[in-house]
Parts: sequence; structure tokens; C-alpha cells
Amino acid sequence: MKTILLALSVIACASPAVAKTQVVSWYGQHWAGRHTANGERFNPHKLTAASKTLPMGTRVLLKKGNHTVIVRINDRGPYIKGRSLDISESAARKLGIHNQGVARVTVAILPSNHR
Repeated sequence: MKTILLALSVIACASPAVAKTQVVSWYGQHWAGRHTANGERFNPHKLTAASKTLPMGTRVLLKKGNHTVIVRINDRGPYIKGRSLDISESAARKLGIHNQGVARVTVAILPSNHR
């Protein structure tokens, strides 16, 4: 019984938090080279995102249909009501939402030990 509980707790710690469908948008070349909230320069080719509330460095799993991508929070935003994340152009392309600009995607926060 202890082995089963241990195995279940390991699985629970390694899996993403509860996933929610949220509205995300993307930002790209126009912002390239500008400083993000954590001091990095924004690179639209990296898999990063902006969040108003998640801690810097948090990794987030995004899913849209058969497409998935993991982004790292390195900036603050979006500042448009109803949107939860601004993702980089590269992340938008991997999700297949580049042509949409704004889309509903499944968002799950990954545990801090996930790389």
C-alpha cells in the first residue's frame, strides 16, 4: 500500500497542474530587442510568454488541437482585457495560431522541477 501511495504522489508531482482553456495572443518582431520585465531582451524566436500574475521563470504547457509547446514566463502582460498570456511569435507558430493572432488554448502550469 505504501508503494502505491508513493508512486501516486510521484506521478502527481511530475504532472502539470489542472489545465484551463484561456485566451492567448502573441507578439513578435515589433518588440524584438526590447527589455522584458525580467531584464532579458525579447527574442520572438524563443519560447517565452508574458503573464500578469505568474512568477518569472514559470514554465507553462500550451495545447491547441494536436499542437503543444512549453513556454517560460519572462515578461508582464497582456494588457488587453480577457487575455491571459502573450506568447512569442515562435510559440504561436508551434501552436498553429500565428495567423489567428488571438486564440483559445489549453494552459497548464508545469511543476517547478519540470525542464
